[in-house]
Amino acid sequence: MTIRTDARNQLYKRTDVGYNQSYTLWNITLAEKFLKDNAGELSLQAFDVLNQNKNITQTVTDSYLEVQQTNNLHQYFLLTFTYRLSNF
Repeated sequence: MTIRTDARNQLYKRTDVGYNQSYTLWNITLAEKFLKDNAGELSLQAFDVLNQNKNITQTVTDSYLEVQQTNNLHQYFLLTFTYRLSNF
């Protein structure tokens, strides 16, 4: 069994305009290889485990400050089966 994980913290802070946003994105994958010569793999991936994704973009220039928040997929799961063809 294989476990893969990654985490990333996003911090947007602008004290002059009173804007503070912080969130953590954490993804995890559990995978198991099976069949002859480990040719098959079944994996379950969980995205945004903490369900905190806010998808914020901030642009700062000399003349303006733009904060953009868009809709996105929040927490979701993906089940994948992979078969390796090694005789070619």
